[in-house]
This record gives sequence, C-alpha cells and structure tokens, in this order.
Amino acid sequence: MNSSRFILFIFSASILLGLAACSGEQIEEATWPENLKDKKKLLAEKKGEVKKLQEDIARLNKEIGNLDTLNKVVDRRIVTVDTIQKTDFVRYVDVQGSIASDKAVNASSETGGRVLELTVQEGDVVRQGQLIARLDLEQIKKQRAELEVAYNLATTTYERQKRLWDQKIGTEIQFLQAKSQKEQLEKSLASLDFQLSKAIVNAPISGVIDRVGVEAGEIASPGIPIVSIISLSQVKVLADVPENYLRSVKRGNRIEIELPALESVRQARITRIGQNINSANRTFQIEASISNRDGLLKPNLLAVVKLKEFEKKNAIIIPTRIIQQEVDGNSFVYVMKPSPEGFKAEKVNIQTGETSEEDTEVLEGLSDGDIVIDQGARSVANGDLLKLPNGETGEQKAKPQTAPQPQTDSVVAPATTK
Repeated sequence: MNSSRFILFIFSASILLGLAACSGEQIEEATWPENLKDKKKLLAEKKGEVKKLQEDIARLNKEIGNLDTLNKVVDRRIVTVDTIQKTDFVRYVDVQGSIASDKAVNASSETGGRVLELTVQEGDVVRQGQLIARLDLEQIKKQRAELEVAYNLATTTYERQKRLWDQKIGTEIQFLQAKSQKEQLEKSLASLDFQLSKAIVNAPISGVIDRVGVEAGEIASPGIPIVSIISLSQVKVLADVPENYLRSVKRGNRIEIELPALESVRQARITRIGQNINSANRTFQIEASISNRDGLLKPNLLAVVKLKEFEKKNAIIIPTRIIQQEVDGNSFVYVMKPSPEGFKAEKVNIQTGETSEEDTEVLEGLSDGDIVIDQGARSVANGDLLKLPNGETGEQKAKPQTAPQPQTDSVVAPATTK
C-alpha cells in the first residue's frame, strides 16, 4: 500500500470514528426516542449521514487515483504488427485442367490375321522395338509357296530363252515375254515376303500400354490398333480458359501448375494457345509441356493452372483482412506510432488499388517502412496504447537521477617522525 492510499485510509477511519463518537455522545446526552415514529426518523438521519460519508470517500478515492500517476495501471491493447516493404504484386486466376500424354501411338498390323500371341497387357511398360504381338499368316505362306513354284518355272524358261536368243535362235518377243514373266513373279514374291514380315508387331515408341484393342485368338484387321501406347516421359497440361482472358494469356508465359492429388506445384510455360472459342462454354484451350521424370503424372490427373492476370512492380501490399471501412465507405487501417507514453494506435485513411485473394494494393496513405497493426486491429481505437506479444510497450521511462556527491577537499596528514 503506497503513502497516498495509506493517508486516505487513516483519514476515512478518523471520520468514521469521529462520527461514531459524536453520535454516541449525542444519543447519550439526548433522550433516546421511545416511539416507533421517532426511531424511524432517527434511523433515516443516520443512514443519510453514512451515505454522505460514502460519497465523500468515493470522491476522494477517484481524485487520489487521478493524481497518483506513479502507481496508475495503464490498459494496453495487445497487437501484432507488420512492417511495410515494397514488393511485386501479382494476381493469379485459377483454371481447372488435366494431364494428357504428349505422345500417343497405336501399334497395328498392315495385314490381317489371327493373333497367335499377345505379349503385353494394359499398364505394361514397353521399349521401342519390343515384341507386342505375333499374327498367324498361314494363308499368305501357302500363297507364297505356290507362287515360288511358278517363279522357279519362269526362271528356268527365261534362262533357256536367253541362251537361244544369244545364239540368234527364236524370236525376240519370246525372250522378252519370258523375262517379263520372271520379273513379275519376283515382285509378287517380294510383296508376299513384306506381308509375312508384318506377322510380328513391335512397339513403335517407348511408353506404357494404355489400351488393348485385340486379344489373343481374335482377328486383327489391317490398320486396326492392337494396342495403344502412350509416352509418359513428357506430358502436357490442357486447360480451358475463359475468353475474357485472351489479352492476358500469351504463348511462352510462365504458369504454375498445382497438383492437388500429389500436393505439389510445378512450373511450366504455355506452348500452344487454341485458335477456336468453344461456343458451349466460351473458352479457349491452352497447352503447356511438363516433364514427368518421376513418372507420377498420369493422363487425366487433375491440375489447377494458375495464370498471371495482373502484375505491378514495387507496390505497397497489405493483407486484405486488416482493412476496415467507415460508414461513408472510406477505407482505413491502424498503424503503430511511438509516443512518450509508449506505442499508440493511429488511424490512417488509405486508397486501395488492385486486390487478390489475400492481399490488397495501397495507392495512397501508407509508405514504405510504416508499421501496420495486424492481429487486434479491429479491437483498437485511435490513440489506444499498445503492447506487443513479447511485452514491449515502447514506453520511454525516465532514467533515475543520482544525487550529486558532495565535494570535499582532500587533507593530507603530516608525516610524523619518531
């Protein structure tokens, strides 16, 4: 208990004791009322005296509290702050897209036949040139055997006609007919050999078997895919962008690709912009190539494409959540300013510019280096004293002054001799 409150306590006790003593003496000297009416009247008088005394005590307490600034407890608002630093302001727009294979090829036979053997199934990884299927071309083999007999005969006939023609025996037309027949059969055999070579179907590229179109034992027609192979070493992102972003989307622009299923974000550049507007949803398609070295990107995987819609260099950016509005619609924030009493909240009107999901650009009202109040901004008022979470208040406490030490002349005692 400090000295001022102790004096107040002694003063109040003295008044109460004095009032009690005076009242006791008055009651002893006067005749104590005997009837009920006088007793009630006396009680009312005493209560009035007590009420007046309590009012005096309350007034003294208030005045002493206002004067006793040394021990006065100051109520300070606990807030967090952030120092403004100019930075680049970028606003993105999210567009839903999907992963697609950058290269998809069908493996098929150029001739028809029954599939004798199918060496792969969906999901298998294959290398370029690897055996995919083997076809039964027995009918072509029989045709080649028959054609080979005719070719041997034609070859023998041609050789004999040539020897006769060299000896000037026979006619030239007979020699030419034998030669033509032999050459025609040679070409037919070459054609059959080419068809027989298509009995083996190999993988045209390295990749993953995406779909099997013909199973073992079924007939494979010429040109009909037996399997579909997709290359996953390099994939692409396809996204449909609303037509109102035509001006802001350019080929070569860097984009962010968020993959929610993988909880990752990757960078890419736009490689193609569609030339047609989809009349159903008023969008155009963009494409961006992306590496898939880890093999995690699969076709039709969901991707969120972040397109850069607006960018400004060296802008003053603050969190949108700390901006407040007055009744007339003007925007303001609270900044922290130093004062002799400590940190104070100061209301500052601002003019805002572009906004994003979390941040807002400030055009006027704030400068680089200003300290804005973040958490607790909506619970303070202009001029409130502040305190940081670490307990710092910014209060400028007076340094204690040390009393000057008295200066005394030094006296040197004379030396004594024995």
